[in-house]
Amino acid sequence: MNATPRREGYAQPAEWSPHRACWTAWPSHADLGPGYLEPARESVAGLVRAISDVDPDNDRARGETPCVLVLDDGAEASARAHLAGVPARFVRIPFGDIWLYPDRRAVGVDARAVLSGGGALIGHAVSNVVPVVASNRIGVEEGHSFYGSSFIADHRGDKVRELGRDDTGVLVARFDLDPIARTRAAWGFFRDRRPELYGALATADGRTRVG
Repeated sequence: MNATPRREGYAQPAEWSPHRACWTAWPSHADLGPGYLEPARESVAGLVRAISDVDPDNDRARGETPCVLVLDDGAEASARAHLAGVPARFVRIPFGDIWLYPDRRAVGVDARAVLSGGGALIGHAVSNVVPVVASNRIGVEEGHSFYGSSFIADHRGDKVRELGRDDTGVLVARFDLDPIARTRAAWGFFRDRRPELYGALATADGRTRVG
């Protein structure tokens, strides 16, 4: 078969390409982050307003259409109040909240397990077959708590050194790079990658390069 997605007219649009709509969800589960629900709602409202980009002169949206998932009557009322004047669609669908804090704040009882358990960083260790060193701040700055728990993981993703939630210190680990290189070659993660095919990701339609 010679058919390919590109030949069939399909392409993965670039992140900056115009979209018919942009979907998000209205924060609704207060028990997942005590004290964070209202700030989270204000943050999402700001995001939705930026996506819609309403013209103050004629109240028309110059951006994309926001579609906001709402959990129940109360959530929809809250969303409509925060987004007054924004031509958003509100869709009633049960969902669970997932809050992401790129500034690495501790956001709840299980913050250490969720954030500093190392899921993403350990994933980098495994997928690249290299040791990973994760260094995180501790303490409180401007009201934000940082979760610490710095660690070193080996090329298999196993933690070989780790500090505690509030610990400061220096972590040191030794690795024999030769067997790690042999393991990396055996798994073939790099061998099977096709960077010559990545060019389409820098296009708006799968063919025309942007910029």
